[in-house]
Amino acid sequence: MTEFLSLDALAARIPDRSLLAIPPDHVGVAMAATRALLRRGARGLRLLTVPTSGLQAYLLIGAGAVGLAVARALTLAGRSVVVVEARGAFGEETSSRNSEVIHSGIYYPTGSLKARLCVRGRAMLYAFCEAHGVAHRRCGKLIVAAEDSELAGLEALARKGAANGVEDMQMLSGAQARALEPALSCVAALHAPSTGIIDSHGFMLALQGYAEGAALAYRAPFLSAHVARDGFVAEIGG
Repeated sequence: MTEFLSLDALAARIPDRSLLAIPPDHVGVAMAATRALLRRGARGLRLLTVPTSGLQAYLLIGAGAVGLAVARALTLAGRSVVVVEARGAFGEETSSRNSEVIHSGIYYPTGSLKARLCVRGRAMLYAFCEAHGVAHRRCGKLIVAAEDSELAGLEALARKGAANGVEDMQMLSGAQARALEPALSCVAALHAPSTGIIDSHGFMLALQGYAEGAALAYRAPFLSAHVARDGFVAEIGG
């Protein structure tokens, strides 16, 4: 006799540490069942994905700023996404242990991928924060020469920044720098107005909100993965 079950009822019948196979012609149902499993708190779930041209499913490891940003991009593109995170909430490791600075892109080697992406990403990050109400401030930065012997290095840094595409820098005299920050003691300064600060938690919260189509599993550490005949198998602990 055929029995019809809701996804949650189906998930309740699947034991922990089970193998869930995702056939290419039923990937939508399989991913929805996976979300139901994760809502139930299943642990040790093993996901088998089959790489065919019709499959658009992704398993992302880590719910930090990068993982959430990738999840947002994939869900906006209509992909099925599961994010597994070892900690009990998003962004509890590197993403919450940093200076929360939006860098202008001055210091990176000219022509490097890091330099190009920093300049481009800075503009994109400011635009995202403004569009989605993420707390941030374009406060600028002063890089100072405390004595005359440091002037050549400061000028070289200004040239590197300009070569990297940081176009709003300005060399200031000691008096001009002190007009911005009276506590300074310097003979000159390089002003980088595009440097800023950001609420990293608020940023990740916004990313999570715009990745609502993804299934997020917390306290679910990635353990291993291996290639199977029709794809790969990933084992998730917890």
